[in-house]
This record gives sequence, structure tokens and C-alpha cells, in this order.
Amino acid sequence: AFAGHVTNPYDPSRPADVGLFLVAIKPDLFMDLEEFKERMDYLYQRVVGSERMAGVDRVFFPGEIEQLTQEERTRNGIPYVEAEIEELNKEAEL
Repeated sequence: AFAGHVTNPYDPSRPADVGLFLVAIKPDLFMDLEEFKERMDYLYQRVVGSERMAGVDRVFFPGEIEQLTQEERTRNGIPYVEAEIEELNKEAEL
């Protein structure tokens, strides 16, 4: 999907219908590592500091919501509904 037809990736009720492409690079092959880190910090600040739409409290950098969720769940555990806990306990008894 593209051009506004990708669904909300945080809505588990339907597929997001999106593909991903990932690439890994070694930035210090192209520039000093400290310069790269400074440039990435500049990019981050530009993205999260960009003008927000009315009603939007914060602009997140890609992956930031997931990182914050991981940190929260590392501190406080993964939230489960009672039905999930019951099913996991049944499986553990087997």
C-alpha cells in the first residue's frame, strides 16, 4: 500500500499492508564517527522539533515509540489481560 492507503501500524484489528526495506551501513567508512553522530542528532532534533498539527503533543522519530514501550515494559512488565494470563497458566500446567 502507498499514498495514504497504509493502515495504522498500531491498530492490530487489520493488516497494515506495508512492506519494509532495511539496510545496514558502517558510517565510519564514509566519515568520522563523531561527525556522523552529530549529524544524526541534528536530524533527530529537526524531526522531533518540527511543527506539530493541532492536537499532536509530540513528534516521534521512527522506532522511538517502540523503544519507549520496550523501556516501559522492561521496568514494569508486559501488560496482559486476565484471559491471556489464564491461557498461559493452562499451558504451563501441561
